[in-house]
Amino acid sequence: MENERKEQDREKLMQEADAKPDSERQEPGTEPAKDAITGAGTGDSSAVERPVAELLLEVSRRQLFYARLAAIFTGALLVVTTIVALILVPRVTATLEHANILLTNAGDSLEELDEMSESLTQTSEAFNKLVGDNADTLTDSVNKLSSIDFEGINTAIDELHEAVGPLAEAMNKLSTTLKGFSIFGR
Repeated sequence: MENERKEQDREKLMQEADAKPDSERQEPGTEPAKDAITGAGTGDSSAVERPVAELLLEVSRRQLFYARLAAIFTGALLVVTTIVALILVPRVTATLEHANILLTNAGDSLEELDEMSESLTQTSEAFNKLVGDNADTLTDSVNKLSSIDFEGINTAIDELHEAVGPLAEAMNKLSTTLKGFSIFGR
């Protein structure tokens, strides 16, 4: 749209230059009159075209510079992305494989825990049955143990010690006496 407007302005200026009388046209060897604002010649169409061409050339150069800059950044981004992908993809794959193995092992462990809890439940049930079946026998045994007279037993042990003590002394004396004989001595 801007190019169309510039083209229309250029055509208008050329028509005005052709419509001017010969007296207003520039004489050969003289400098053309310049516009105070644009610095372009008032009667010369090439003077108007030059700033437009220079402007277009500068805009094209800027566009080329930014296009190259964008291409460089895009290429650098592609290289960085490729390097990151080459480095990270194997690591991520290995990590996922390890996680898969870990989850499989965790599942196996949970199954073993289930089996162990079932076994523990069965063992506790068997123990409860054993205690229930033998409750009367265990109660009788505890009652019989509690009815034992431990003081009487201790007294009997002390009396036995008193009775055996003199016999032990006599045996000790006899053994010392017999040591003197060659048959029993060493």
